[in-house]
Amino acid sequence: GTFEHTGYVGLAFQPVKERKKPDIKGVLWMDAKTNELRTLEFTYNWLPNDLRPGEYGGTVSFFRLPGGRWIVRSWRIRMPEFGYNRSGFGRLVLGVVRIAEEGGAVPLNSLLNQSGNLQGTVVMDTVSNRPIVGITVALDGTEDSTRTVADGTFDLAFVPPGSYTL
Repeated sequence: GTFEHTGYVGLAFQPVKERKKPDIKGVLWMDAKTNELRTLEFTYNWLPNDLRPGEYGGTVSFFRLPGGRWIVRSWRIRMPEFGYNRSGFGRLVLGVVRIAEEGGAVPLNSLLNQSGNLQGTVVMDTVSNRPIVGITVALDGTEDSTRTVADGTFDLAFVPPGSYTL
């Protein structure tokens, strides 16, 4: 990798060598200490008319939310669009007719502000109301969980809107 990949581990991928069609190859970068996703970088290969594939490709950046979910934080793609043009001799020639460049980013502040917070207390029974310490509280169907503290309370932050079973 380059200087910007210091502390990362890269997992490279490429098309099968026998495949002689336009495709992508790239690297999925992960944090070397935590193995968390960071970015995906890719370029095209086998482009027609000997185009330089390094000029086309993209990146996808990932972000882990506090509850453990992953989102695409930002993305960018630069892609040639092909079509037929008339050459000086009147023949139709396949070539780049346009370059599409797109991208976007998720504003994290607005995303985090759209989430909820779930708080509660786990007790032995409704008669004694004795708190239970160290119980795992989880949202069914998600990876979100937490444990109760000394007074039996729990707090799940950044819960997206929806209906859940606790």
